[in-house]
Amino acid sequence: MKGGTLRTERQNPGRSRLMPRELEALAFIAKAQPVATPAYQEFLGVSLSVAQRSLRKLRNLGFIAVHVAAMELPSHFTIKKCAVCLLSETEERPLESFRVLRGIGKLHLDHHDGGVFLYASLFRACRGQSELTLERFEFETEIRRSLNLTRQTQIPDAIVVLKNRDGQRFGWAVEIDQGTESVRFVVERKAKPYAELQASHAPLAGVADWRVVSLVPNEQRLKRLVAALYEAGIPDGQWYFATRTMLTAETVLTSAWRTVRASADGERSELVVEVPLPVSTDCPNRTHREAA
Repeated sequence: MKGGTLRTERQNPGRSRLMPRELEALAFIAKAQPVATPAYQEFLGVSLSVAQRSLRKLRNLGFIAVHVAAMELPSHFTIKKCAVCLLSETEERPLESFRVLRGIGKLHLDHHDGGVFLYASLFRACRGQSELTLERFEFETEIRRSLNLTRQTQIPDAIVVLKNRDGQRFGWAVEIDQGTESVRFVVERKAKPYAELQASHAPLAGVADWRVVSLVPNEQRLKRLVAALYEAGIPDGQWYFATRTMLTAETVLTSAWRTVRASADGERSELVVEVPLPVSTDCPNRTHREAA
């Protein structure tokens, strides 16, 4: 594990100093930890080599711990106690509002990474334009902790609340699908309960206007889920799908998502490219029909 030791061992930082964007990125790690290198790169919007240099700097300054699950996999990063002190002061938050993880061995990393990458993409996308604000992003652990829920209670993998410049708020219930659950399970345990909540006009995190967005591993899984939801009678435009490879800050508010809509003649349903946002929101390329 010599390579793993080189990745995790703190070195002399020399004259390195924390830059403003790295302080913001440190807050990102604190919220989303553990954070894999690709998500950190996406958050900053830089090349892989620049992201790795920045992470090495944070490590050498003693702000983050490095975790190597396997040599062929990206490293994951969590904050250390000195980062908590710095962030508590700069963000004017109590120390106890931050968590220092003892380890990440029990976490389902691939599943967690999907939500973190979505958060990084959304954060950078919203920061790069003026129409939308990312008002809230909560991971499953945050939701359970804030509502004091047990693991037996079924909740989204994450909750997103976006707000446009007119003050209109809308939400996403995020499902990270890895293709490990049967399609029938997704329909019965997730799609139908969400449909019942939508039919009863139940709010999501206090927001009346919301959609279900699902990150899927590949096109095959996407089309299987689309077909299953259609056969189960799940209403059009309730679920939106994106493959992980299509998701970036440049696409998360434009072309990454697809949903089912009735055709123009009403005779059939089609899979269309559509952003999971209200029609009134000014987003380019909101809807584009394609063959299902």
